[in-house]
Amino acid sequence: MFDSIPGMFDYLNKLKETVDHYIQNKKDELDNKCEACKIKEIEIEYKPGNFTEEFLNKETGKTKLVINCNFFCKECYKKLILSGQIDKSVWMEQ
Repeated sequence: MFDSIPGMFDYLNKLKETVDHYIQNKKDELDNKCEACKIKEIEIEYKPGNFTEEFLNKETGKTKLVINCNFFCKECYKKLILSGQIDKSVWMEQ
C-alpha cells in the first residue's frame, strides 16, 4: 500500500487532518450542543468500534472514508451506555 515510510506518514497526516476537519464541522453543525439532549455543551466525542471505515469506490476507483462519531454531554453519554443504547467504545478510556 505504501511505497515508503514518508509516504505512510503523509497518508496518516492527511487522514488525521480529514478526521479533525470532520469532527470540527460536525460540532459546528450541532452548535456545540449534545446530540441527545441538545441543551448541554459537548463533552464527549463518542467513537464506536467502527469509528473509521475505508471503502474502495468501484465506480471512481478512489478510496472513501466513512467516519462514525457522536457528540454527547457526560450525563447523556452515561445514560446511553447504562440503557444499552450504545456500547462502551474501545476508543474511550473510561
